[in-house]
Amino acid sequence: MDSKNMVSQSLNAVLEEAQRVMTERVAIASGLEENPRLWGLLIGDTDFTHRAGDRGLVFSRSGPGLIASRHGVNSVPLIDAATDCLSVTVLEDCPREVRQGLAEFLAKQGYLSAPKNLIVRALGSPQTLTREDFSDLFRWRHLLAASAYKWIAAMAAAVDETRYSIQRQVRLRSTHHATALNDYHNVVSSLRLLMSLSSTATDAPWLRELATLPRLKTWTPSLYLSRERMLVPAIQSALAATWMGATAVDVYFARLEHSTDRLTIFDAVLGLASFAIRYSELSSNILPRIKAALAELEPTVDKDLVQALMRSFDLAVNEPLGCTSLLSSWIASSTVTEPVLSQAVKNEMASRFATVALREYADAATTTSGYFVAILALRLFMADRPHDFYPEGQQRSHVINFAAAKAALLRSNNADIRIESAATPGTYH
Repeated sequence: MDSKNMVSQSLNAVLEEAQRVMTERVAIASGLEENPRLWGLLIGDTDFTHRAGDRGLVFSRSGPGLIASRHGVNSVPLIDAATDCLSVTVLEDCPREVRQGLAEFLAKQGYLSAPKNLIVRALGSPQTLTREDFSDLFRWRHLLAASAYKWIAAMAAAVDETRYSIQRQVRLRSTHHATALNDYHNVVSSLRLLMSLSSTATDAPWLRELATLPRLKTWTPSLYLSRERMLVPAIQSALAATWMGATAVDVYFARLEHSTDRLTIFDAVLGLASFAIRYSELSSNILPRIKAALAELEPTVDKDLVQALMRSFDLAVNEPLGCTSLLSSWIASSTVTEPVLSQAVKNEMASRFATVALREYADAATTTSGYFVAILALRLFMADRPHDFYPEGQQRSHVINFAAAKAALLRSNNADIRIESAATPGTYH
């Protein structure tokens, strides 16, 4: 993506800094994993090996870190719990010459190359990423989380700033309309990828604190993507939001109870369904509250929309087998005709669902037989398995479906959601 075409100078500075930090941290992690000499460079012990004992590295005093042992190197959200049994180095406290020497060593030994290429692909051509590529980033998610979310916030603001201009270019088929369309879809794909990486950094204090910010009284963490009106990004962001913990449930209810447009109502119900499915102990409290909130909205909002949302929520939370039956019809599969019981079959179904939805740039407000597909599909995916949104094996050959891609861009941020209660299975709306 040449995202610079979409970004103001101030936002671009945030994006570039976030990208630099993500690249540097993955490079350090990869280098420490492959070459113990890096530990020696950090601690002034040229003979250091992992056999000398487990070590920890934190990038800043309150930030994420790495734990290295003879069993390998792993990223962790906080290293505090391990400091009693580890010798810990704080990178920001190291002398300037040590940090400069580390950077020079990484560059000279080629450790910056692979992480830089991977991050550039994640932010530049994310629609080509495979499950293996995503996994390579996911293992370092704790190191990437805070910078990834800064990138998300800046880029989401840029999309809002430029949406009308891009839509106009595409409508009028201007000279660069195809490039603008491709840039837009690359940005959305990067946003959903980084949303999964940043949110799954469990136990991160900044993530829990984010759910309490005053801004979220008029926002939800998933609205960044559900407003783009594409099926997979909406589902992926709703699942990612559940990592914010039970506090975010009240954020979604506040948004639902004060919403007047269909898109934010849809986003709120999608998010609450995701929480109710993931946290069974919360579902008994969420269900009556959502029924009451939707009943309150029904006189002022389209009755068909409210009823479809309630139907979909109830089926997704209480009848998972009914969900998979409708979804198998939606993806036009003749191989899944019986109730889905095994996790392996669900994983395969999730993979095929994502492939179909991404290929068609399917609308997040797609319905089948009067149910919202996005809400039902929450049953196919798990918050701790965002890998399932990415294809296995060879890179997906991404030949853009121009008509579908154009339609997706033009409906983005459009609150006009129409319900067809007798929808034909497998049809996009």
